[in-house]
Amino acid sequence: MLAVAAPLFAQYGGPAVLTRGQAPAAMAAAQIDFRPYLSLTGGYDRGLDGVGIDPSGQAFSVSSYSVEATAGISGLHSWRHTSVGLDYSASVRHYPGNSFYDGFDQRLLLSVTQQFTRHIQFSLRANAGLSTQNFYQQPLVQTVAFDPATTYVPTNDFFDNRTLYMSTQADLTVQKSTRLSYSIGGDLFTVRRRSSALYGVVGTGARGDIQYRVSRRSTIGGGYTYVH
Repeated sequence: MLAVAAPLFAQYGGPAVLTRGQAPAAMAAAQIDFRPYLSLTGGYDRGLDGVGIDPSGQAFSVSSYSVEATAGISGLHSWRHTSVGLDYSASVRHYPGNSFYDGFDQRLLLSVTQQFTRHIQFSLRANAGLSTQNFYQQPLVQTVAFDPATTYVPTNDFFDNRTLYMSTQADLTVQKSTRLSYSIGGDLFTVRRRSSALYGVVGTGARGDIQYRVSRRSTIGGGYTYVH
């Protein structure tokens, strides 16, 4: 509940409320041009694990050199009452020594914030992707207005297997006064894996909280979350 300020709308700028998925203000900006990017990388990976066991009953563990190409687009645009942030990337990975572990990954982060009135704000957050190898934790992205760690996406997959995930969260926040605000929201998420030996999940959630801004640098409050 304690964080730095996130002044998306200056009249109610205060500490970011982590239970609402807000990103720290240091990651936010009024305007960032939508720009494409391209990167080429090479590496050496150890511990590549397929879904299964070898003839001796041990889990697969393969090592191989890799070549990867990544392209994407990222940006943030703000109007008077609306802000849209986007970060999309697609990667193609090839292992010359073992093409079984080749993969094509995609990731999409999208945030939409709408200020209906001076006191009512609506926000929509989406995190979706398709991955073969979930090597990387999702960091804070400067162009989207939420922390990816607050969404329902897999972050600790042990097997190299095609995984499809999607998490969508919507919130309505009412600023009752300069210091007092409350919020209600809902979640929808799913994870699907190609191997029938691995479990997927479909879930929904509902939540609410009330926050009181004690000072310029601190906010105190309470919240309730139900996930099915």
